[in-house]
Amino acid sequence: MPLLDFSNLAADAVQEDNIAGNLAWFGVISAKAFSGEYPAVADVTAGEITGSPVARLGAHEFAKVEVPQNSVVFDSDDNGPSAGHNNIDHMLKAKLAGMSKEVQAELKKYKNNPCVFIVPGSDGRHYLVGSSNHGIILRGKGKSGGVGTDERGFDLEGKSSGHRDHPLPISAATLALIPWV
Repeated sequence: MPLLDFSNLAADAVQEDNIAGNLAWFGVISAKAFSGEYPAVADVTAGEITGSPVARLGAHEFAKVEVPQNSVVFDSDDNGPSAGHNNIDHMLKAKLAGMSKEVQAELKKYKNNPCVFIVPGSDGRHYLVGSSNHGIILRGKGKSGGVGTDERGFDLEGKSSGHRDHPLPISAATLALIPWV
């Protein structure tokens, strides 16, 4: 039986440690708050967002939404090129704990409102999910829970298509410039 040699594969070249318990919030702003495209092609340098959104936001700020530990997930799907542009989907899932009037008021903010999200990744970086041109509209599904140990709250899920890139990391310098409520 021939012996397989995997020594030429750099398996650790794309592998990174996950930071446990890092996904306990996300940042959100309405895509309508931007006065121009964000991120534009010029805002991306070597696969990272380096252009600041501040000039396109005016007085608007990102809101930080706290969620149950490890309940925020973002994904992307490359649907291949179509008619001269890339067509990548951005998807976001999150949970809001509880069904109080405050939680439901928060949920109403996303109804029929395309949004742009900043999500901390499990690698310690922060990613932009959605864009000003292709915001994500979240839908909520409520669960009351049958007994005390059951989850109560809302599962949020949304998707937008037509992006040029998969969700990109935001440079630390750019992240420091982003206005927060």
